[in-house]
Amino acid sequence: MKKIVVILYMLLWAGTASRAGEEARQEPFLLYRLMQQDDVLSRYLLEAADLDIQILFTRICRDSSGEPVLYRHTFRLDEKAYFNPASLVKWPLILLTMEKVNELRGDIPAISLDNRMEFLGHTPCMPRTTEDPLAPDRVPRLSNYIKEMLLASDDNAYNRLYDFLGQEYIHRRLTEKGYDGVRVIARFAPCSYEENRRTPPIRLYDDADRLVYSQPEQVSQQPLSNPLGKVVMGGEGLFSFQQALSGRYV
Repeated sequence: MKKIVVILYMLLWAGTASRAGEEARQEPFLLYRLMQQDDVLSRYLLEAADLDIQILFTRICRDSSGEPVLYRHTFRLDEKAYFNPASLVKWPLILLTMEKVNELRGDIPAISLDNRMEFLGHTPCMPRTTEDPLAPDRVPRLSNYIKEMLLASDDNAYNRLYDFLGQEYIHRRLTEKGYDGVRVIARFAPCSYEENRRTPPIRLYDDADRLVYSQPEQVSQQPLSNPLGKVVMGGEGLFSFQQALSGRYV
């Protein structure tokens, strides 16, 4: 199987919601037409099936009061087909991190995204981390990691949020929110399946350097299965669910 290509488009469009709705109804093949007119994308139309191309296009319009209205257009989108969204996986981890901090704040008022952090790991997959080289003050903080993920798509920042959340928490919350077909099973690092199930002890400190939160080492006990019911064979640039579970994804 050739590499799956997933393209995500978001277009800001000025206009009224009624006009946008009319345009959406009149252009059911909008993506096909846009690709056909583009010198770069048009060459892929004939190979769309072979390349397993899927496109999700979201047009953002505004109604008469200025409120955003979303219109989604798709091209060959298939929810039953496996694909690896690469760095798009960082977005749900950012949201889940903010949610977890808010949950913890109910019992620990001093906890925040700006607390200084220590990751007390002791392996190459879970290194001891007391500095953040990308942060202006070199201090590891959830807020710094979130900025680094959004601004530079930094993989190390993603790994630290993965450690803070843990594999089991990630999937429990995604399932509760209705995303039971999503699997976040690995760091962006050459870690084995067992290593990806584990997260190191983590400590958070307030501005006076007092310990406000201590999270012990965690091991995911949640069994993860392939939501599609089959294993997708991996090719160049693509790893299968089976390979990911065994750690062979790089």
